[in-house]
Amino acid sequence: MTLAENGKLPRVNIVVISKKEDSFVGTSENKKYTILKDVTFKDGNWEGTISKPGSSSEADCELTLTDEGLEVVAHKGFISKTIVWTKVPE
Repeated sequence: MTLAENGKLPRVNIVVISKKEDSFVGTSENKKYTILKDVTFKDGNWEGTISKPGSSSEADCELTLTDEGLEVVAHKGFISKTIVWTKVPE
Protein backbone atom coordinates (compact mmCIF):
# COMPACT_ATOMS: atom_id res chain seq x y z
CA MET A 1 0.00 0.00 0.00
CA THR A 2 1.26 3.49 -0.73
CA LEU A 3 0.19 6.88 0.60
CA ALA A 4 -1.70 7.48 -2.62
CA GLU A 5 -4.04 4.59 -1.91
CA ASN A 6 -7.06 5.74 0.14
CA GLY A 7 -5.07 8.58 1.75
CA LYS A 8 -3.94 6.48 4.72
CA LEU A 9 -0.47 5.69 5.97
CA PRO A 10 0.87 2.34 4.76
CA ARG A 11 0.64 -0.69 7.02
CA VAL A 12 3.78 -2.74 7.42
CA ASN A 13 3.09 -6.36 8.32
CA ILE A 14 6.66 -7.67 8.47
CA VAL A 15 9.64 -5.85 9.97
CA VAL A 16 13.07 -7.33 9.22
CA ILE A 17 15.61 -6.58 11.96
CA SER A 18 19.28 -6.63 11.00
CA LYS A 19 22.62 -5.39 12.28
CA LYS A 20 24.00 -2.21 10.73
CA GLU A 21 27.47 -1.23 11.94
CA ASP A 22 27.24 -0.80 15.75
CA SER A 23 23.43 -0.87 16.01
CA PHE A 24 20.33 -2.64 14.71
CA VAL A 25 17.70 -1.40 12.27
CA GLY A 26 14.21 -2.63 11.42
CA THR A 27 12.96 -2.19 7.87
CA SER A 28 9.81 -3.19 6.06
CA GLU A 29 10.18 -6.45 4.16
CA ASN A 30 10.48 -4.57 0.85
CA LYS A 31 13.06 -2.22 2.45
CA LYS A 32 10.91 0.79 1.55
CA TYR A 33 10.48 2.00 5.15
CA THR A 34 12.81 2.15 8.15
CA ILE A 35 10.71 1.36 11.22
CA LEU A 36 13.45 1.04 13.88
CA LYS A 37 16.85 2.67 13.87
CA ASP A 38 19.85 3.20 16.14
CA VAL A 39 18.86 0.25 18.38
CA THR A 40 21.67 -0.31 20.87
CA PHE A 41 22.17 -1.94 24.27
CA LYS A 42 22.79 0.75 26.92
CA ASP A 43 22.81 0.43 30.70
CA GLY A 44 21.12 -2.99 30.59
CA ASN A 45 18.35 -1.92 28.17
CA TRP A 46 17.74 -1.99 24.42
CA GLU A 47 16.96 1.54 23.20
CA GLY A 48 16.39 3.14 19.83
CA THR A 49 14.08 5.19 17.66
CA ILE A 50 10.81 4.00 16.11
CA SER A 51 9.09 5.73 13.21
CA LYS A 52 5.69 5.47 11.60
CA PRO A 53 5.88 4.13 8.00
CA GLY A 54 5.27 6.85 5.43
CA SER A 55 5.53 9.61 8.03
CA SER A 56 8.29 11.74 9.51
CA SER A 57 6.94 11.03 13.02
CA GLU A 58 9.56 9.46 15.32
CA ALA A 59 9.68 8.48 18.99
CA ASP A 60 12.28 7.12 21.39
CA CYS A 61 11.66 3.48 22.29
CA GLU A 62 12.73 0.69 24.61
CA LEU A 63 12.72 -2.92 23.40
CA THR A 64 12.35 -6.08 25.49
CA LEU A 65 12.22 -9.69 24.33
CA THR A 66 9.32 -11.46 26.10
CA ASP A 67 7.57 -14.83 25.78
CA GLU A 68 4.96 -13.14 23.56
CA GLY A 69 7.52 -11.52 21.22
CA LEU A 70 9.39 -8.24 20.96
CA GLU A 71 7.78 -5.62 23.18
CA VAL A 72 8.38 -2.08 21.92
CA VAL A 73 7.45 0.82 24.21
CA ALA A 74 7.47 4.13 22.32
CA HIS A 75 7.70 7.44 24.21
CA LYS A 76 6.90 10.85 22.79
CA GLY A 77 6.53 13.62 25.33
CA PHE A 78 4.32 12.37 28.16
CA ILE A 79 2.57 9.78 25.95
CA SER A 80 3.69 6.17 25.58
CA LYS A 81 2.41 3.23 23.55
CA THR A 82 3.30 -0.45 23.85
CA ILE A 83 3.42 -2.66 20.76
CA VAL A 84 4.20 -6.40 20.76
CA TRP A 85 5.65 -7.88 17.58
CA THR A 86 5.63 -11.63 17.10
CA LYS A 87 8.25 -13.60 15.19
CA VAL A 88 7.21 -14.95 11.80
CA PRO A 89 7.96 -18.69 11.48
CA GLU A 90 10.75 -19.34 9.00
